[in-house]
Amino acid sequence: MIVLTVALTKEEPVSMEENTNTPRNKRRTRCTTRLSPSFRKTLAVKPPVRSLLRVASALLVWLVSTSGCANEPVQVGSPRIVPDAEIVNAEWGEPDYSNGYSEMAGGRHLLIKMKLKGPYKGSMLSITTTSLSDNAQKWRDENLKRLENPHVSANWKHIVAFKSPRGVGNRSAYGYSYYESDFRRWAQAWFVNCLDGYVCEVHLESPIDSGSFESKLSNILNEIKWKKRTVYG
Repeated sequence: MIVLTVALTKEEPVSMEENTNTPRNKRRTRCTTRLSPSFRKTLAVKPPVRSLLRVASALLVWLVSTSGCANEPVQVGSPRIVPDAEIVNAEWGEPDYSNGYSEMAGGRHLLIKMKLKGPYKGSMLSITTTSLSDNAQKWRDENLKRLENPHVSANWKHIVAFKSPRGVGNRSAYGYSYYESDFRRWAQAWFVNCLDGYVCEVHLESPIDSGSFESKLSNILNEIKWKKRTVYG
């Protein structure tokens, strides 16, 4: 009998809060083979069968080495550090659109949550990212300038820039408020330098037909935790 041993190594993501520049290692898989004592004895005692068994064992070793070793994914390409985010709050979870749709529901997000319990049920929190070397305040100002074009801001009304920054996940953020007429939500947009070379855009939307943006809703912005993760390719 041929005995194969498989060794797997795996490391967890590194949080931005851990004050380390060490990226998460890519998942690595190392396969080794070991012949059992009984198989070695067979090779030694039965020479006529030796060649056939050696061919069979070599074929088995090749199959293991090309099969990905226990179906573990193999990361390819150069590693790249990108931003990530999370909140831990029992009242916020995966969106249930029976509570109403959001303009921010489509596209790719670092995070998208809906308030499912308690006051302001149906509120939305979404975070997207832009690869950008400029700072967040400048990016906010450029967005405001684009919104002066009525074709760009057709569904956004009552746009007002906040004069002072605020903390979003313990980082300075620059933003503005607006009303989205298609989805009938009052909202705030905040721009954050979430990682070197990236600006994260945070949208916080009130429940549909709420009439105004309730200031207490913005407390959830304090619970955002900025992180980083490694991608490949």
